Amino acid sequence: MAPDGQSLVFATPDGMTLRGVCWGVGPDPVVFTQGNGFAVQCYGPALHSLWPRIRLHALNSRGHGGSDAPASYPNWDGPLSDLRAYVRATFSAPVFLAGHSFGASLSLRLAAESPELVAGLLLLEPLLVAGRNETWPPSTEGYMAELIARTRERRDGWADRAEALAWLRTRAAYRDWAPEALRAFVASGLVDGAGGGVRLACPPWLEAEGYATLPGPVMHDWVRKVRVPTVILRAEGSPVVSPQALEEVLAAIPVAVRMNVKGSHSFPMEHPRAAGEALALGMDILLRARDGAAAGL
Repeated sequence: MAPDGQSLVFATPDGMTLRGVCWGVGPDPVVFTQGNGFAVQCYGPALHSLWPRIRLHALNSRGHGGSDAPASYPNWDGPLSDLRAYVRATFSAPVFLAGHSFGASLSLRLAAESPELVAGLLLLEPLLVAGRNETWPPSTEGYMAELIARTRERRDGWADRAEALAWLRTRAAYRDWAPEALRAFVASGLVDGAGGGVRLACPPWLEAEGYATLPGPVMHDWVRKVRVPTVILRAEGSPVVSPQALEEVLAAIPVAVRMNVKGSHSFPMEHPRAAGEALALGMDILLRARDGAAAGL
């Protein structure tokens, strides 16, 4: 079980308040961003093996985990600006970025557009859904359109957290989660409702817009600009990391490592122990690459 850690609060340049948690006592800072609709705290059980070695700054993006929700969500520029501002305001040297799904893709983009801020990338299931020359699924038809429609209509309120926990356990998206990860989501991914009860911290419309604004082949333009060591964790049942896209990423980034892990897209919450072991190995690769470069090896 993850300890509480230290509360993290950050005021963005445009006046929004982001909230998260700092874990760990190690000397190397890592900034972690969650997947769309999740909260950083539910990754705690998977990430705890890193804490003796790093100081993990887990920052919930807009509308997640108690962070302020935006009035609209036209694209990913707002969350990107927040992540860039946090890194610039908090650290005096490049730092490692880590993230899951949306958070992994956002970290990849920041490394491409602001390379001076990033020392390395630890990417869990980045949204590389197709190769550069393959057809990317449109958000207006097929599976993506169904996913967006279901998300907009999802239930988002319960009488209390106990009722929410019981309900979420029956849903396919959460059914395979480890108990400690699901409890962490109920504790941090829900907030008190204005009229009583609890509701999802990330409102369904915002989660849906996160899916509707997924980047397309432009992700490969970001990949080609990345020059820092990168470790990518792909789940064996991944629906979002195309084998062709992954091969293109490994060929484009000078130092890139692929790691296969068991589970589905939500593997950090499904198999936190195994995920933690893979994350520790991935972090070790990044630290060794950094130290070797500093030593001129």
